[in-house]
Amino acid sequence: LKSRPSRARMLTEPERTSLLKSAADDSSPYIRDFILWQLHTAMRPCESMSLRESAIDLKNNRVRLGVTKSNRPRYVPLIKPAQDIAWRLFHGDGGALFRGSSGRSLSLVTVRGVFLRVAKSAGVNVRLYDCRHDALSRAASGGATIADLQNLAGHSTLAMVCRYLHYSPHHFDSTIRAMEHGAALENFIGDDPV
Repeated sequence: LKSRPSRARMLTEPERTSLLKSAADDSSPYIRDFILWQLHTAMRPCESMSLRESAIDLKNNRVRLGVTKSNRPRYVPLIKPAQDIAWRLFHGDGGALFRGSSGRSLSLVTVRGVFLRVAKSAGVNVRLYDCRHDALSRAASGGATIADLQNLAGHSTLAMVCRYLHYSPHHFDSTIRAMEHGAALENFIGDDPV
């Protein structure tokens, strides 16, 4: 069986801007914050949807996810925009972070539907999961190490992480430095020509 090519992609700045403007103009009270959360945490949409306030540690700026898809718990760091969203949406009752106007937890089906409406209105061909790919790709292009990307994404294999490396122009820099500063080639070449 052939595996399908990865659809992992980085959104362009105009796509990101158009998507967020469309979300701000949408009647949904939560979709803009949800998209921003996805773009700043790289969490799987289902992880964000099931996120309880009790898992958010605003003192240490992180989220603790219980047993995840990779069958292990993991911590997701919260950068300033994600912290702001958490503070804004926090109700203090330990319930879901993302809630509808009724105050009840949202379903992933509902969020996907609203997201598709927003993306269509923005004229952007993007899936909700692409926000996760975008966040991971931007982390890679910003210089995150393979180990950092693996931990952030919660991937159990390096093969999954490698989908984002082509966005990182510097991911071989440390290898090149190690090769240059390691055992110099002159140490292995004698006076005799090879």
